[in-house]
Amino acid sequence: MKFFSALIAVAVAAISIPVLAQTGEGSNAFDQKFVTMAMQSNNTEIDQAHAILAKHPNASVRLFANTMIKDHTTASSTLGAIAHSLNLSYPNSHVQTGSSTGAGTPPPASGSGAVMSTTSARSYMQLQVKEHNDAIALFQNEARNGGSGQLRTFAADTLPTLKAHLAMANQYLASGTITPKPTPTPAM
Repeated sequence: MKFFSALIAVAVAAISIPVLAQTGEGSNAFDQKFVTMAMQSNNTEIDQAHAILAKHPNASVRLFANTMIKDHTTASSTLGAIAHSLNLSYPNSHVQTGSSTGAGTPPPASGSGAVMSTTSARSYMQLQVKEHNDAIALFQNEARNGGSGQLRTFAADTLPTLKAHLAMANQYLASGTITPKPTPTPAM
């Protein structure tokens, strides 16, 4: 009987090792890719928002752009701190995180370095719908499959904000206006 108990214990341990390697606090290449892509996405959103603010007087578009700057700056700061704590590298961002790998850079000057080929409000919002759908898929994947619990939580907590951004862009495309809504505050 002791032999079977010991055998079962060894079998359970052998099965558990790969599961722990995938779901433990340790980060992996999957997490590294998420951090890089998410930080690049945040930087792009901030650059595009600055570019549209420099050229577009529409109050709804300006509300949206300012929301993008505020929320994506916050997300970059939080993500940078998590990545730093996990010893993951990440692209330079528009926020200072205290990490040597994520040195802050100022927003681009009006029109310089912006990654948007058009300043039409409708084109900007169409681009935002595409980019936020892509970001939602990226964050959902990390929330489900990430190796780091910190990154899975960050991704899950950020999803409501990304979905609110998507709803705002869709609202603009449907009506030409955006009703100000508070951005969900992630539970951190």
